[in-house]
Amino acid sequence: MKRRSFESVAAIICLCGLPLSRTAHAVPIPIVNSSFEDPVTGRAATGITPGWIRSDLTPQASGIWRPNLPNDFSLIPDGSQVVGIKNGGGHLSQPLPAILTGNTQYELSVYVGHFRNSPLPVPPFAIQLLAGDNLLAQSSSPLPTHGEFVETVTTYMAAANDPLLGESLEIRLVNTDPVSQFAFVHFDDVRLNAVATIPTWNVDANGNWSQATNWSNGAVPNSADGRAVLGGVITQPRTVNVDVPITVGRIDFDTTSTYTIAGSNALTLDATSGEAQINVARGSHAIGAPLTLADNTVIGVSPAESTLAMSGVVNAAGVNVGKSGPGKLSVNRIQAGALSIDAGTVQIKPDPSAPGSGPSVFGAFAIAGGTAPTATLDLNNGSAVIDYSGASPAATIREQIISGRGGAGLGASWSGRGITSSTAAAANAIEPESRSIGYAQNSGEPRR
Repeated sequence: MKRRSFESVAAIICLCGLPLSRTAHAVPIPIVNSSFEDPVTGRAATGITPGWIRSDLTPQASGIWRPNLPNDFSLIPDGSQVVGIKNGGGHLSQPLPAILTGNTQYELSVYVGHFRNSPLPVPPFAIQLLAGDNLLAQSSSPLPTHGEFVETVTTYMAAANDPLLGESLEIRLVNTDPVSQFAFVHFDDVRLNAVATIPTWNVDANGNWSQATNWSNGAVPNSADGRAVLGGVITQPRTVNVDVPITVGRIDFDTTSTYTIAGSNALTLDATSGEAQINVARGSHAIGAPLTLADNTVIGVSPAESTLAMSGVVNAAGVNVGKSGPGKLSVNRIQAGALSIDAGTVQIKPDPSAPGSGPSVFGAFAIAGGTAPTATLDLNNGSAVIDYSGASPAATIREQIISGRGGAGLGASWSGRGITSSTAAAANAIEPESRSIGYAQNSGEPRR
């Protein structure tokens, strides 16, 4: 293993890199015979209910039939047939071709009615949504009046870490009246929609990450592949406190007011497939909590005037970190398997008082454009080490430093693309050639 370092009176660097690739709406879940139009029948009920499973029901205890309008009902919600279930606790059920998915809200809607000329009161009922035979949600209201149908809705919000994720969904229609009377409850137009939700900060206040009421739908983002959006609900700078260890796969900042993610607990980015992401769509924001990148991560700062400042240690050991977008990423210190700057600026801005302060270390480094760079690494007054393997990157690093200083010769401005130093630029504006960047290579054997 060979080591190369680069230094300014204000900074030292070590690098080599590999380019990285980049990687709510309601969805109806199919229900067979959802309006009970099969089989086509008459006013006399048939006990055949295609698509549905009868449980604890005799053939006479449930059936599809065609009501006479307006004698039986004022109207039929969908089509011309309905299903009736007699009292006694029996039910119709239908396993669905869908599984419970995280960060998704499910809405089960069923029209419930009662025969106009029935001398009996409206029997109690339930519409139920299950996952793996576990009851998720149910509703038993409102009760319809005689001769009418009324829509009944029940909802369930599946969090990213719901223990039933992956279980098959099922619908049940139940007449819950245990009394042995000839009382039917009627159902029609069964619908189930899945609405993918993205947990979004929804209070204009400081708060703890783990507090469910701080997030839309009460869904706290805390799982691999989970996504958190810090959006435009705030009207002034706000702090989100990482009060417990948190793991997500993606964080989006999308507001001109500033969010600061703070706290002493670890914030981990983990994507089970593809790359983890941190995106800044608007404004400038900060992450002060210790950050661990468990997978290759792309950090995008899209507006040129925006900055994402990471004041804590960024631990990306063994993974690739890519910077995209024309804005700036400012870090105190970063340890990564590779750093790739595809656009904009990465600034190393060390804080000697911060925990774990010291040089940034990369296993590899790359700037878009190579020896004619189109992006920038600003060493400021920091340092970095490239602990590279294989061919030496010295020649490329030298060209990137020359480009960053504004060309060879005297009068360096340190305002070019490539490897530069904003500290050197400020000092040289007062006293020309007073600050610079240097690099050195250690070609010896690895230390033991």
